[in-house]
Amino acid sequence: MNHIKMKTIAILIFLAGFIMIGWAGTPPVKKTLSAPVQVQKPVPVNPPPEQPLGKLIITSPKPGDYLVAGREFVIQWSAEGYVPEKCVRIAYIQMPFAPFEINPRVCVNGYRWNVPANMLGDNYYIQLTTLDQKIKVRSERFSIMSGKPDLDFYSWSTIPKNPTTADRDNLKLNATIINKQAGKSVPCQARITFGPQNGNASQLVSKIFDVPTLNMGDRHTISLAWPPGASLSPGGYSFQVDLDITHVVDEQSEGNNHIDQYVLVQGLPNLVVCVKDRLEAITTKEAKLRAIVKNTGEVTSGISIARWRIEGHGTQNFNVPNLGPGQTFEIKREVIWLTGGTDNFTVEVDKNNQVRELSETDNVKNGTIKRHVWGTPVAPFDNSPKCPEYGIN
Repeated sequence: MNHIKMKTIAILIFLAGFIMIGWAGTPPVKKTLSAPVQVQKPVPVNPPPEQPLGKLIITSPKPGDYLVAGREFVIQWSAEGYVPEKCVRIAYIQMPFAPFEINPRVCVNGYRWNVPANMLGDNYYIQLTTLDQKIKVRSERFSIMSGKPDLDFYSWSTIPKNPTTADRDNLKLNATIINKQAGKSVPCQARITFGPQNGNASQLVSKIFDVPTLNMGDRHTISLAWPPGASLSPGGYSFQVDLDITHVVDEQSEGNNHIDQYVLVQGLPNLVVCVKDRLEAITTKEAKLRAIVKNTGEVTSGISIARWRIEGHGTQNFNVPNLGPGQTFEIKREVIWLTGGTDNFTVEVDKNNQVRELSETDNVKNGTIKRHVWGTPVAPFDNSPKCPEYGIN
């Protein structure tokens, strides 16, 4: 028992010594003070900037293009810049209506479109929209034409523009025909008819003209001349034109093959002067000389000036008022001569050409004045104006 205790004590002493040796060989730890550790915040990383979106460019239809109903047309476009979505939706627009879809998904840069046969008119557009709806583009405006021809009137006119009864020898009536659609016409005939409104057949002037083949946009003018010397009275006239009178052209529409236009032929005044071409006077007595201005025209004249010049006695002007058809105005000169002899005179109406007339040929009259010496035998004379051609007696 004592033996065991002694052995245990020996072991404990050995372990205590071993521990002491271990402590003796380890240097002491020196304690130091340090600053607090600063924790850095993480730096945010921005995503790469997005590329700006590019655009689609429609290359067909182009400005000025037209499509033909019932035929195929190729719609084409290209991308410029960054266009991530390659597929588009195609629609057409006829203003002011909403878009109408042609194809919901096209992933190439072109599409063959069979244009519906019943689509005609202007104000059409093609619209492309990418399937992600980020890019949209609309074409220039275009028209859809018919595959048939369509004869119509491009213009009509009279020469002169505002005809009067004085234009009876140079009046022309023009009509210009145009093919408004894409089809080519065949040779046909047209007719111009002109005459008084509500007039009878004998008062109408009519002529038939040949019209050649017309492609789309081609024009052809026909012209009717009023027969020289034929009566042309003032009033309203009917200017009618008929196209394809034998119906040989298969047209898109025949509803525009006839026009009936109103033309006013204006009447004109016509001032004439009436005076005897040989007047007489007696010396030392006041001679009362007379001339008459008359409107032989169809409408009232404007205010004008008449002039009476007498050799040796100067010129006197007279204000002529408005004269209705058939109305007259008298002008007088009172002159005293002291010696016998002969003098010339001139009477002129509308000397400043202020009145547009049917004719200017009767505006001037020339004559002579015979001066008789007082006391010599003189046959009775009468200086009153007489012009039966003007109804002045």
